[in-house]
Amino acid sequence: MAISALHLSEQLSHKAEMADVAGDEAIEAATKVSGKLATAVDEAGRMAKESAANGFKIAENMAQQAVSADKAGDDAIRTAMSILQELASRAESTAKSAAERATGAEATAKAAAERATGAETTARAAADRAVAEVSRVRQTAEEVAQSARRAAEEALAKAEEALVKAVIKRLTSWEWIVILVVINLSIVFAAVLIATALGALI
Repeated sequence: MAISALHLSEQLSHKAEMADVAGDEAIEAATKVSGKLATAVDEAGRMAKESAANGFKIAENMAQQAVSADKAGDDAIRTAMSILQELASRAESTAKSAAERATGAEATAKAAAERATGAETTARAAADRAVAEVSRVRQTAEEVAQSARRAAEEALAKAEEALVKAVIKRLTSWEWIVILVVINLSIVFAAVLIATALGALI
């Protein structure tokens, strides 16, 4: 019985050590998340460490009892072994639960990081599209402005041409004759002035 008790105390110490490590991992994982999940994971980690501490104490007591097993009696040893087995089972279960919660917390943190990266990529793509759209709109506006300017120039030229034609159409034949006579008289008068000037010089 003493040998069995020693062996069981060693097993309990090993499982308590595993539970303590799992508790540390769970507490560390809780710092990477927030809210209720962080609280639950941290609580599981602390429970695992508490169970591990109890397991270490009981394993130590069990080892001491194993040394004096002959004096304590087989019934006392069997009772202690039963308690140790129950505590070992609880410590293992708590450690497993803490490890599972830590894994879940890590997966949640990873998913959040991926979502943040995806949101950043989407925002950058939207910004690039907006810049391209602004450039395209600006180019289109410049083209429209140039087309409008050319159309205005053409319209002005046509309006001037139409105005000249309209003025010509409004002139009667007598008006044309008067204009031609005035032009001819102007030419004759200019010729007379030139001849007079030349005569004075001679």
